[in-house]
Amino acid sequence: MILLLVASFLLLALGTGATRRAPLFSFMGIAGVLVALGWGAATASSLPSYLLSAATGLGVGSLILAGRFHKLRRASSARPWLAMGIFLLTAALLLGLGTAWQSTSDRLTWLVELGPDDDISEIEPILSAYSLQYERAFPSLSRTDQPDLAQVFLLSGEASDLESATALLRLDTENVDHLEPNLRLQFIDHVEQPGPVGHAPDPGTDLRVGQGPLLENDPLAASQWDLEATGTHRTHELLQSVRPVRQATVAILDTGVDASHEDLQGVVASGGIRRDANGHGSHVAGTAAAATNNRLGVASINWEGSFIRIAAYQALSDNGTGTLEGIAQAIVDAVSDNVDVISMSLGASTGGQAPKVIRDAIAFARSRNISVVVSAGNDGRDAAQQFPANVEGVIVVGAVDRDLNRASFSNITSSLERGISAPGVNILSVQANGGYVSMSGTSMATPAVSGLFGLLRSLDPTLTPDELWTLVRETATDIPGAAEVGPMMNTGAALIRFQGSRTEVDGPLQNM
Repeated sequence: MILLLVASFLLLALGTGATRRAPLFSFMGIAGVLVALGWGAATASSLPSYLLSAATGLGVGSLILAGRFHKLRRASSARPWLAMGIFLLTAALLLGLGTAWQSTSDRLTWLVELGPDDDISEIEPILSAYSLQYERAFPSLSRTDQPDLAQVFLLSGEASDLESATALLRLDTENVDHLEPNLRLQFIDHVEQPGPVGHAPDPGTDLRVGQGPLLENDPLAASQWDLEATGTHRTHELLQSVRPVRQATVAILDTGVDASHEDLQGVVASGGIRRDANGHGSHVAGTAAAATNNRLGVASINWEGSFIRIAAYQALSDNGTGTLEGIAQAIVDAVSDNVDVISMSLGASTGGQAPKVIRDAIAFARSRNISVVVSAGNDGRDAAQQFPANVEGVIVVGAVDRDLNRASFSNITSSLERGISAPGVNILSVQANGGYVSMSGTSMATPAVSGLFGLLRSLDPTLTPDELWTLVRETATDIPGAAEVGPMMNTGAALIRFQGSRTEVDGPLQNM
């Protein structure tokens, strides 16, 4: 964007001359500036990066025009452009410094958990001696809500000071229960697969998986092989005569969700994060609950958008990284908003047990009757080496390919208590800022399971996480890859089993 802006201002400079082509140069220059700003807004990874590039390009361009007017001996015209150029470049410098400081501050933080009856004042002498700043990591929680998380504080300061202070804090076993670095990790793995990964299907490619006409009128439903594989078409038939007790809320903890997308409008809850500069979170949200049978885009399990709504929490930055505190805070926020399911298409490895703050946050969610569904990971190894997949009680989703074998990238879940699988190769879903895109990964498999959990909770909000897991696990399909990533979810079978259990007690499902 910067180069295009500079080139456009060069054209504007040429337009200040007295030649007959000057108006053409001026027109091309103005058009170039508008195109550069629009293109930059569409492709920027984040708002700060866009503002930094725009300020830099416009600042340099303003100085070019100032120099041109000075050369033409038009000082009165040169001065405003000179002032504007200096102002914009100063703003760009401050933005750059602010971004760098924020990045540094994310790395240089620690989490300290005090004992249940301890107070920050008891370790404050150490913190003051090393000029460390502190704040409660989860200020919305009381000790009654979650005694461990309520006692966690975020420490920040210079790296050398943190190293010295934390060494002393480790020795204070009377006041300090736990201490760990607030790691910033890459939580999204990008999978490279042959075929249309990251791109919409070729219009000339027939990806249909069924032979007959589809019930859904979504134009791209016929290109979603995963719907046939998981029995979702059958589910839609059953849902025509069913009404939810209430909409269930599936929390997407990710890079955000583009709430303005045509296939998510009316599905994303008000408030929360309604933008997504990365695109990962929006794709996940579309798989979980894109409005279905609305004559637009793709389909999901969410028939006519009536059963599930999405709540978006930005656990990850625009580049897919996140801190332990940031992810735990997103979980806490989702619990505070009384969601039904937490879906986390993310994961990283610290070489062993999951960080305590993540374990505590997930335990907090499960204590409030919330199912937590997470991705197995894309390293082709044992998912027990990755968190949050290795946290007790979570549902861990591996990915299968079109032959229903374990996808080559998918981590193996056989060593975990609650492993299940779903399609995860070339999954067509929502693209942030408009359109649709195919992606691969256990990230793409996870929201399909989350959506099924949400659907069942919408039909019976009293179902516990354990009851939901039992129902989904017992109705899953035994597939070639089951030994490695568990049986594959079967939405139709799960709904039929649910319907049968309710018919015995309450009569037909549609009367609920």
